[in-house]
Amino acid sequence: MTPLLTKFRPLLPQHYESLRSHIKKLSDDDRLQLFGSQLSKEAIDIWVKNIQWDQTQLFGAWLLDKFNRESELIGILQLEPMNQIGTYELSISVLPLFRKQGIATSMLAALMRIKLKNPIEQLIAFNGHLALVSIINSIGLQAYFSTNNSKVSIPWQQSSNMD
Repeated sequence: MTPLLTKFRPLLPQHYESLRSHIKKLSDDDRLQLFGSQLSKEAIDIWVKNIQWDQTQLFGAWLLDKFNRESELIGILQLEPMNQIGTYELSISVLPLFRKQGIATSMLAALMRIKLKNPIEQLIAFNGHLALVSIINSIGLQAYFSTNNSKVSIPWQQSSNMD
């Protein structure tokens, strides 16, 4: 199998159509994991239009073509600030065709090297699952999974020991 050539970088308002397209390619179950509900195609349009780009941090994993140009948005990592400074809600999606190829793991590993305006202290993934715990543990962090509400908690300060 040929390795995927990908680039991980912030998503900006001009990536609106790629973001919208990516989310619409996800199954109902995938959208349930990502949003906590199975958003309709119309609701996805509204959600993307209402992103608060000055608060929400979105990063994309782009598939590169043979000329090293971004051809398709295959993964998204979203950080939504929560009530406590330094605490973010984490959402990750990877298109089904590109799963189990290290895309989500690479996105989280790259996130460890990014300096945010409000540094990450903790990530919370609602509607999380054990695969996310495995990914988190594979990059050297500890993830805690709560079975009663499917929440994954990741204390992020451990990442400062990895520099």
